[in-house]
Amino acid sequence: MSISWQSSASAFEQILVRSCVAAGACTMEAAWAAFVEFVQVPVEGIEGPEDDGDGFIVE
Repeated sequence: MSISWQSSASAFEQILVRSCVAAGACTMEAAWAAFVEFVQVPVEGIEGPEDDGDGFIVE
């Protein structure tokens, strides 16, 4: 299942809430697990990673 780029923040928030016990009580491990799950969701409406469209800049 893919999501539109406009709803990506909401989708990540839902995954984060599901992964953490409560807002403000989220551990780094739970936040990382939520991020790992989120980055596996295909996002529609952006360029592919071959054109720097993955949305992440890592230095």
